Amino acid sequence: MIKWMDQRFSYWMADGPIPEKAPKFGTGHARAERIGWLRHFLSWMIGIALMYGMILYIGDYDSTEEIQKLIKWWSIALAIDFLYSFSYSLWPRRKRMDDKA
Repeated sequence: MIKWMDQRFSYWMADGPIPEKAPKFGTGHARAERIGWLRHFLSWMIGIALMYGMILYIGDYDSTEEIQKLIKWWSIALAIDFLYSFSYSLWPRRKRMDDKA
């Protein structure tokens, strides 16, 4: 997100180059989706480690039940994101006649 905003700020405020748009079709789009999932996975690993650290620090199962639910739901969201992101590797998005750009 920082890189994205830095590119836009440079363009808007400092007469920088026009920011590149993410590919919308084909293998470039599939690769961008996979990279996005890998970033989600990295943030999931860091977040899960911190949450489990909190659970161990607190040491009370009943007090940490909501954190454990959050871990479960985030893991489900990661799995759904995996299926969505990697589906473009199997079935790349194709440009239709009525699509622009």
